[in-house]
Amino acid sequence: SVLVVTTLTPQLGPVLDRLEGLVSETGSVLSHLAILARERGVPTVVAYPGATDLVDGTTVSVDGQTGDVTVDEEPGTGVDAAPGSERDHTLEVDR
Repeated sequence: SVLVVTTLTPQLGPVLDRLEGLVSETGSVLSHLAILARERGVPTVVAYPGATDLVDGTTVSVDGQTGDVTVDEEPGTGVDAAPGSERDHTLEVDR
């Protein structure tokens, strides 16, 4: 699943390996956590306005290369993808 947060914090480091994506309302692509996520192949989008307005359980596509987060009209089952590329997944919003 994808974790959506207000800000990237070091405490999120241990959960990176369990994520299929990470979206943050604030932050920089050069933040330590964003770099670690990309190194682990987790598509990551930072500085995404209104990220925590997304509804928990919504299926989205996160493209870590372009920074796009797209809400899917029809829930996906997930697809294999190269590190940092687009994947479908269900949101877990941390408010």
